[in-house]
Amino acid sequence: MRIYVLEDHPLMIKALQSIIESAFEGATIITENSLGNAISNIGYVDYDLAIVDLNLSGEKSFDFIERAKKAHVNAKFLVFTSSIRKDFFERANALQVDGYLVKECMPEDLIYAIKTVLKNRKYIDPIFYEEQEDIANVEELSSREREVLKLIGKGLTNSEIANELYISVSTVKKHASSAMAKMNFANRTVAALYCQTHYV
Repeated sequence: MRIYVLEDHPLMIKALQSIIESAFEGATIITENSLGNAISNIGYVDYDLAIVDLNLSGEKSFDFIERAKKAHVNAKFLVFTSSIRKDFFERANALQVDGYLVKECMPEDLIYAIKTVLKNRKYIDPIFYEEQEDIANVEELSSREREVLKLIGKGLTNSEIANELYISVSTVKKHASSAMAKMNFANRTVAALYCQTHYV
């Protein structure tokens, strides 16, 4: 497994290398501390996972993520940042990153986030769920709505959920919409975030 780390803080780079090497035996870690170099090398450096800081020497990494995702269609992208700005989170989510983790996390949180995105699941730091209010009681959900919501939390698409539960895509959409309405979820991302931080 090849992991690309885009980070400009030397101490953080060392910490990431140590954590990754201890948890993923045989992993190859490629580091880059310049956003300009990272953009220039898109398509020339191969990796399975990119761990990207959003703020490198005052420059934002969104452009890198957008370009790199097009060049490395099979790679996963995990944002690892100190920023908890909601607009940064929403922009990264719009770019369909596979994970978003805040640097205040514990090492085991980073390991879990990496394992999650490598399993084709989405990971979002629970800190972004804490802002959500007016969540209804999960007991209001039917058993099927709960099943659908749980699979949304695992990052499955409507088609994948339909295959998993042996129901039609239209039925999945119906149960998903009903569950989200009952739980007062603003969108699918909020629903997934809730499921990652609560038992459903």
